Amino acid sequence: MVRICGFFRGEKSFRDEHGNPGRFIGVHIDVTELRAAEAALARSEAKFRGIFNQTFQFIGLMTLDGTLIDANQASLTAAGIKPEDVLNKPFWDTVWWSHSEVLQKRLQQAVEKSGKGEFDRFEATHPAPDGGIIVVDFSLKPITNEDGEVVYLIPEGRDVTEIKKFEQQLKARTEELEQSNQELQQFAYVASHDLQEPLRTIVGFCQLLEMEYSESIDDTGRMYLETIVDGGKRMQRLISDLLEYSRVGRMGNPRENTPLRQPIDEAMALLHSRIQESGAIVTIDDLPDVWIDHAQMIRVFQNLIGNAIKYRSKKEPEVRIWSRDSSDMWEIYVSDNGIGISEEFFDQVFIIFKRLHACEEYPGTGIGLAICRRIVERHGGSISVSSNLNEGTTFELTLPKRPPA
Repeated sequence: MVRICGFFRGEKSFRDEHGNPGRFIGVHIDVTELRAAEAALARSEAKFRGIFNQTFQFIGLMTLDGTLIDANQASLTAAGIKPEDVLNKPFWDTVWWSHSEVLQKRLQQAVEKSGKGEFDRFEATHPAPDGGIIVVDFSLKPITNEDGEVVYLIPEGRDVTEIKKFEQQLKARTEELEQSNQELQQFAYVASHDLQEPLRTIVGFCQLLEMEYSESIDDTGRMYLETIVDGGKRMQRLISDLLEYSRVGRMGNPRENTPLRQPIDEAMALLHSRIQESGAIVTIDDLPDVWIDHAQMIRVFQNLIGNAIKYRSKKEPEVRIWSRDSSDMWEIYVSDNGIGISEEFFDQVFIIFKRLHACEEYPGTGIGLAICRRIVERHGGSISVSSNLNEGTTFELTLPKRPPA
């Protein structure tokens, strides 16, 4: 191992009786560890400086009185300046802050706060070299020594200009979509309401014509009238369901913590005749309390249980409703032993007016499951389906455990 020594010659020399110097005292000091420490410090400084200047964040170092004593390259490049333009100056008097007295005062408040050991953060704007303005997420952090005393402050900033632009665009787009959605809902309501009257007139007069002139109308004419009346009634049902669909988002009630069994029991009461006629067996397991719009949730289970009875196979209908706890959501299941749904139609069954069967085979408008999805999504949940043809279908609903914000 090579040792490094420093040599020092003594000031006093030893002479002989004739006054000639004969010897002197010299001292060698081993500085190997000192040189190693200096080299390690230099490497550490180089590493720190490399990280300090390569990061995309704006970082600096300040004294407690707000004097900037260091700034990384990213912060200098963002403003198009050199170190000598800002170092050893009060931070609020530098180019980043001098364009706004309001920001200068806000920064001085942050320096005072951080000097007491508190973290501070706020949004600022800084001038860019091209004459524009960048938005910065700025923070000021205190650095303490082993005794907990604040010795330095670290200013740190992140350019969020693009994020802010995106947020503004997203906000504008969301507002446009909300406005469009409101207009569509209003259009659906008005159009549906206005269509009801002429349809009632058509159906009513066709029925009167059939009753008062039955002797004058032959079988073909009677068939034509029945077709018109049947089509008119189907159109009335479509309009009524469309009105209900448009109301889901507009006229919902506040959600309350309610035993889920309550809306299910009320839905079954509305389906009493169909349950009795079909001989359906409905089994309901223990269910949780959930935050729901009571009236809308009745509609959900009226549709799901009603569909289980409608799309039954030759076997006696069996419906089971149960739940499962899943982190911050409740999973609610409604299963049956009906005719089932082909996998290719799993997503399509929730599309408004989408029907998988002819009206003559299974009556309805094809809007029930679309209403269910809209209600469940309004509650912050989701609905999906799994099924096997000729074996049965299971609908899964997720509902939040926590109250709506």
